[in-house]
Amino acid sequence: MDEQNIQTLFEQLKTDILAEVDRKNQGVASSLSKEFKKSISDLQKPAEPAPETEEVKQEKLSMKALQQEIQQLRQELGDKDKKAFLADKNAAVSKAIASAKALNPLALQKLFTLQVGEFLKREGEQWFVESGDNVKSLDQVLADYLASEEGQLFVPPSGVNGSSSQETKATPAPANHKPTSVEAVNAAFANF
Repeated sequence: MDEQNIQTLFEQLKTDILAEVDRKNQGVASSLSKEFKKSISDLQKPAEPAPETEEVKQEKLSMKALQQEIQQLRQELGDKDKKAFLADKNAAVSKAIASAKALNPLALQKLFTLQVGEFLKREGEQWFVESGDNVKSLDQVLADYLASEEGQLFVPPSGVNGSSSQETKATPAPANHKPTSVEAVNAAFANF
């Protein structure tokens, strides 16, 4: 046997082995392909729903009840937050009116809240009125309102007796002055 024969024999052996491996690999590949297609078709078929047991039904009902209860609690919490904000807003307006010493504070509060209530905002403890780009403190807006023609109805009188009279200040009586009987009677009736 010469080298050429050995080479040919080796090539033929190599070809036979590769052919055998290819044939076996094709069988394995074909088998795997069939199994893969079968498992894919099994996955694509709608699964038969398992019959619901009483326990599963109870769990579904419990979940629905919990979801409804959570929704109801959220609604109640939102309502409480709105009520608390309204109470805080009314308290802030009432405090501002009290510090302005306006007449008829309840009517003023209702009227003022109707006019600026939707624009009244809070940041921390500070209340302000935001109307477009204009932002003013609650006290400033109330002072502006009381200075307006409509708001002057709620401003207390200055103590002057008429439009042409001058405001006078009371002068204290001298220390050793004895009141007359007329002054004493006037002072007594002034206290009633």
